[in-house]
Amino acid sequence: DGDASSTYLTSDNLVIRGVKTGKKHAWDGEWRPSQVNHGILPGAIRSLDLVQRMTLNCTEINAAHVMRHNETLHCEWGLMSRSGWRLVDDTDTPPMHESDGWWDASGENGKNGHQDWYFFGHGLDYLGALKDYTMVGGAIPMLPRTAMGSWTTRWFNLNTDDVVDIIEEHKRYGLPLDVYVFDMNWHTKYASPDGWTGYSWDKRVFPFPDQLTSWLKHGNGLNLMANFHDEEGVGPTEDRYPEAARAVGIDPATKQTIPFSVTNKTIMLAIEDKVVLPLKANGSGFDWWWSDWQQGGIEGGATGGKANPNFWINKIRTTNSIRTGENLRDVTLARWSGLGNHRYQVGFTGDIGNRPVVDLSALKWTNLAYQPWFSSAGANVGYGFWSHDILGSHDDPELALRWVQWGAMSGVLRIHDRGLSSQFMCNDPFVRPGQTGRCGIDLIWKQPYQYFQGMRDAMLLRYALMPYIYTAMREAFDTGVSLLRPMYYYWPDLEMAYAGDLHGNYAQYMFGPDILAAPVVNQTDIHMHLANTKVWLPPGVWIERNTGRVIDVSSSSGMSFENAWDITEVPMFVKDGSIIPISMDVYPGHSLGTLQESYETLAFEIYQTSQAPEIIESRVYEDDGKTRNYLDGDYVSTTVLVKRDGDITTINVDAPMSAGSQKPWMREKRAYQFRLVNACPVVTKVSISGQGDIPYTAMKVDRSGKASWHFDAATGSVVIDLGLVPVTQSQVVTIAYAQDASMSGVRGTIHHANLAKRALDATEQTPGGSPYDTANGKLN
Repeated sequence: DGDASSTYLTSDNLVIRGVKTGKKHAWDGEWRPSQVNHGILPGAIRSLDLVQRMTLNCTEINAAHVMRHNETLHCEWGLMSRSGWRLVDDTDTPPMHESDGWWDASGENGKNGHQDWYFFGHGLDYLGALKDYTMVGGAIPMLPRTAMGSWTTRWFNLNTDDVVDIIEEHKRYGLPLDVYVFDMNWHTKYASPDGWTGYSWDKRVFPFPDQLTSWLKHGNGLNLMANFHDEEGVGPTEDRYPEAARAVGIDPATKQTIPFSVTNKTIMLAIEDKVVLPLKANGSGFDWWWSDWQQGGIEGGATGGKANPNFWINKIRTTNSIRTGENLRDVTLARWSGLGNHRYQVGFTGDIGNRPVVDLSALKWTNLAYQPWFSSAGANVGYGFWSHDILGSHDDPELALRWVQWGAMSGVLRIHDRGLSSQFMCNDPFVRPGQTGRCGIDLIWKQPYQYFQGMRDAMLLRYALMPYIYTAMREAFDTGVSLLRPMYYYWPDLEMAYAGDLHGNYAQYMFGPDILAAPVVNQTDIHMHLANTKVWLPPGVWIERNTGRVIDVSSSSGMSFENAWDITEVPMFVKDGSIIPISMDVYPGHSLGTLQESYETLAFEIYQTSQAPEIIESRVYEDDGKTRNYLDGDYVSTTVLVKRDGDITTINVDAPMSAGSQKPWMREKRAYQFRLVNACPVVTKVSISGQGDIPYTAMKVDRSGKASWHFDAATGSVVIDLGLVPVTQSQVVTIAYAQDASMSGVRGTIHHANLAKRALDATEQTPGGSPYDTANGKLN
């Protein structure tokens, strides 16, 4: 409504009214320009560089003119509000030049006084707001599957042997790895005044880079990423300076530095095409780029604010393959630059710390406690794949462990040793009893054994969940809903869904559609060696994944409870009636580059209590994981349907493809496994279509590919292995139970009993476990 005669939209001539449609959570209010939005939800800021904790209140941040690295934080509110509406004013965002499609970061070709508004009147339908945002702002792209795996990097003066050693240690300890990142030590240090900018291999430490990258990529199946600080341009000592200089009209003989510019198309594309992209070396060099821009918001010809260099760098390096005709998905690790940056993932939160100069002593539990809330809020602007420096501490291995556990349940798991072992509180790299000044090194295999075990288990957990994670990524592409999802997406009417905060209270979120993750972000009790946290469970039935405990939340407002967790546990709760697809492709001798190929063994954890529907269903999405062919329909889905009928449970797995339509990127055969969580072990028979009854085995320890079933007491699950089957054939499994009995909590009881026994064994306090224990006797 309103008088349209005025040039500008104001509260005098514009009213937007919501229509009462009867749809749940629909907005039926009234809005006018200049109306204050009291219920608006948080979104994102540029990074966490030198930031301890911030409210993400853009009104306060902008009023205080908060700056980091001579740049604003580009704070943006979320696209949804408890008030039911959100206005996005995009008027001051630079447009594109009509002639060449290049960004007009100078502002000379402005919008000529026109208003550019987007109004989201979705009520409490937050998922609908995100979906509609992608219709006007673009989709969240599918990242390469390997980007969802484990990354590692070190900011050290590494040489070839050091890099090889890091990879070999991952193999030795069975640590999964798919991405190796070269921090700035890879390039020459003399090409720019301060040594930060460089585009050429430093052959003093990497004399044969082609051999090294070929070994990493083709010998170990890794993707490679290189760090750039572009601000100082291309100097005359760079390997590819002559080609780039001629491309921009500079005589190489003058040795004039090519300035870096985001507004000059000729210069920027010359740097990309003549300097950056040749580093890919026909598939044998780098794959992706870490655009580590921290040199200010008005450099490179930009005017600052929404016209910042980072945005255009992110765009160009995430779409270079489209521009050059290479059919691969690009990845750029970079800081957030404003609305629209969701199209150019992955987010880099920068150098975490509380001091003007980052050091390990500044890393506290408060930094860790802030990150789950911060990351899930990013989903409110479509930026749900933040990558944090997964750090250690010079004197707290428990903090390092919890950081890895959180990283395993975050958007991107990137282990990053920032070279802090040679700075600040460090003067001795050797560990001795009672030592002071010991160097903290973020190498997982150098952590005390019990913490190392927990870190490795967390990394293996992420890889086990990869089919679930990658399917959720496809959902992000289709719907705009990221992997990490605030609780209020699904329970917007419940006050406790908004209880999470920057202090780490209720540090929980939905990890995909079916798992509630609540990573531990506080220290254990010094006496009990357990960490107490509060968790809020929404209404319904939930199964605690670590213990198998069934929790029935009958209250319409949900249930808040406190629990104590040991250092091995990552609190996760699965919705009853869910089927969680998991991978079993990481095993001894096979931990590197496993995400380059399609799944070798696809398993399904089936959570179906007596209160769940009789029929439940799930699907697994798959594509080649590398190219943009998914945009043209080159993908498959495997659907699993479980039906419970009295004492009989039937599992149907459809064939992801038909005979004659085999995908070149998919295996012709693969193994299937089904894990019926909390199922009664008293089973009369298990049969498979076309094979009849299959045998019971006391313990499944081999990978022979033969069909069998067993009861896994450690997880409280009936486990059925189908063996290798053609992917063009559907499968039907029937399980007949002799009785119906819940195994709720048995898994946790066994797990905690074993932990207690091992602790007692270590100090010879196990009752009856010592030959010298005459009081309690022996255990025979």
